[in-house]
Amino acid sequence: MKLTDNEFKQLADFIKRYYGISLKEEKRTLIETRLSDMLIKRGIPSYSTLYSMLIEERNGDLRREVETRITTNYTYFMRETDTFSFFETTILPWIEKVCKDKSLRVWSAGCSSGEEAYNIAMIIADYFMHKDKLWDKQILATDISDKVLISAKLGIYSEDKIQTLPSHWKSMYLQKYDNMNFVFKDIIKKEIMFKKFNLMDPFFPYRKKFHTIFCRNVMIYFDENTRNEIIGKFVDNLEVGGFFLIGKTESIDKKMHNLEYIKPGIYRKKEVN
Repeated sequence: MKLTDNEFKQLADFIKRYYGISLKEEKRTLIETRLSDMLIKRGIPSYSTLYSMLIEERNGDLRREVETRITTNYTYFMRETDTFSFFETTILPWIEKVCKDKSLRVWSAGCSSGEEAYNIAMIIADYFMHKDKLWDKQILATDISDKVLISAKLGIYSEDKIQTLPSHWKSMYLQKYDNMNFVFKDIIKKEIMFKKFNLMDPFFPYRKKFHTIFCRNVMIYFDENTRNEIIGKFVDNLEVGGFFLIGKTESIDKKMHNLEYIKPGIYRKKEVN
């Protein structure tokens, strides 16, 4: 089913407004490819009808399916390994030093199918293995897609997916699920809270600030204004001295956001003068 110019504008505006994703003209085929079979399956006669239904429906099944089809969910274990190394060797020692209440708070935003969150949990588990057992290690992992969150909560991954993990992690934190898959043990699962969350929400409803926020390769789908709005909300929810980690190919206007550049993909919240 082909999109008319007006239908493309309607749907692109809707997707921008509710999901923050900017779709230029060259993405018209992407919308057609990802939504056309949904229209056929649901018996929706046109993209204009789909748009009207989306506007009328507030929090229903149709919006959830569009979320799943439009949002790109691609990630893997040990992605940009030097960022994880920095987290282990620099950020965790800093948190251990400054966090007097022993309540460590890390957010994996745009967690997709969970690989990043489990990666973080295993690094933290290793780091605190022989330290004070009173540490409360809280990892929040959020995404807009119900589909990927269901998968992430299960914590089941194929043997191919976990190939890049160190062997001691595989033996300590995973176990056989069936002939082709492995599942994370509860010792890791219990450290992560998976929740649905839309970064376009006007406020981030978290009572305590985070020591570290991962939002890697997520904001590349947003335009500059949307990106700056979201980064501002992230920084507001970050402890002073806390770290904001993005994709290595992404960049931030430091002057706008009270952030100090550390190295590619790594920023730190400065004290307000």
